[in-house]
Amino acid sequence: MKIGRAGTPSVVVLALAVVAVVACDRGSAATPPASEAAGVVAPAYRYVPPPRVRTYPSSYATIQHWIDNGNVKAIRFHGWDVWQSITSPTPYNRPVWQTWPSGHELFEMEGETHVFARAKHGVVQFGVRRDVVHPSIPIATGPNGLPFDSSERVFAFNRFTEPTAEFIWKNKLNRAQTLADTNAALTRRGTALAVRAIITSKDSTDSSSFVLKPVYQFISGTEVTAVPYWNGDSSAATTDSANPIASTWRQAVAVDPTGKLRPGDFVRLPVNNEGYKLCKVVPLSDFYWQRITVEDSIHFTQFGAANGDFIGVANDTSWQAVLNAVRPGNIGLLVAMHVTGKEIPNWTWQSFWWAINPNDQFGADRPKTIPAPWNHYDMTVAYSMLTPQGGSNVAYNPYLETSLAGDVPLPKQPPKPWTGVTTNCMACHRRASVGYYDTTEYGAPYGPDMEIAPGDSLVFIAYRKGKSGRDSIAIPLLKTDFLWSVAIRAGGKFKAPPAKP
Repeated sequence: MKIGRAGTPSVVVLALAVVAVVACDRGSAATPPASEAAGVVAPAYRYVPPPRVRTYPSSYATIQHWIDNGNVKAIRFHGWDVWQSITSPTPYNRPVWQTWPSGHELFEMEGETHVFARAKHGVVQFGVRRDVVHPSIPIATGPNGLPFDSSERVFAFNRFTEPTAEFIWKNKLNRAQTLADTNAALTRRGTALAVRAIITSKDSTDSSSFVLKPVYQFISGTEVTAVPYWNGDSSAATTDSANPIASTWRQAVAVDPTGKLRPGDFVRLPVNNEGYKLCKVVPLSDFYWQRITVEDSIHFTQFGAANGDFIGVANDTSWQAVLNAVRPGNIGLLVAMHVTGKEIPNWTWQSFWWAINPNDQFGADRPKTIPAPWNHYDMTVAYSMLTPQGGSNVAYNPYLETSLAGDVPLPKQPPKPWTGVTTNCMACHRRASVGYYDTTEYGAPYGPDMEIAPGDSLVFIAYRKGKSGRDSIAIPLLKTDFLWSVAIRAGGKFKAPPAKP
């Protein structure tokens, strides 16, 4: 199955794993004294676990009962409780999730190919070297031995609770060779396709395990900026209803970092390709935001930029546009976040995005106990791939899935085309897997909302041609516990041995 972003060839998603994750810090939150060089985790970044909030945590049996009975109200209430838990403030006025290890620390601090940045005459220049990231900075470690780099604790593309990070680290699941060796061992044993999988936690369920994917939009720190917002996929809201990415949205708010404009007023600004439009002025306080420092700009690296989800200059998601926007004094607005927790074996899936009207259909049931700015984010949930009746259960984040498109192979039928507005978080992440393949030949098997069985041969067997170009080699894949972060950032580094003739 070859799947890519709309309007482009199939995207080689897994090949991105050799580049490093975004790293920035210190904006609206208090700035703590750094003690990293001494090998001690700075106080503001010491790990804070997600606290209990009402229904979080809940037992596997409780959540499964909600799923089996189609209790959407209970599921959504739980999703909001998860949101309130992970956004709870620390003593340093940061949300607890910003104390969690980043994907870069977990996957790319062992010394593979990394992107680095160097300041020269005030301009950040990027290049590649094959050693370790930030070699001039001693790498600190926490009490559990995990690596620590404070420059990775704000704009990191992935985020892991410490028990999850520790399990992945200590079991070397952040290494491509471990995944390859595991898959090879399962092949030698004749392990059934359905159970060819790793787990990334101490058990099949672990309420302390969370993995996040934050999304930022970078704006000027001195001028009012038009920030497009999601208003659905109708032709009135986007110029491309099939793949309504942020650069197609026809409406925007005016974000004024200077505070000179009065919130609620309207100003005319250019919005994507729509020309000048009246945009409602909203204050920075309606977002969670961070101002970029010189150090942040220097340490900003390419993984987050290259994934195509961060938003840069003129709502462009290309890596160059994102890098151009990351300049000292500019601001990163948190516009969206995927949140997955392992209270059930298939994980719970709740996804959030900023909304101009936080009391619309995706936010009307938000508890009033959730404080600003977190009460300005909408939510969708996916605790199952389909409804209990077998119907469609579409659940997607407009900042993360709307650019996806592809074809799904069907038994004895033509492939079924799909786009991001028909996806489901759990169904997509069920497909996360790696195997003996060259990642330049194998597109990431994302897909729409549908039931994905763990033993589905259409999904979990890949084929690669032999050297002669005639023989197809069946490659059973290793499922990575619903985590694309493991499949992409670890598995994507592994290259297949030469194909047999």
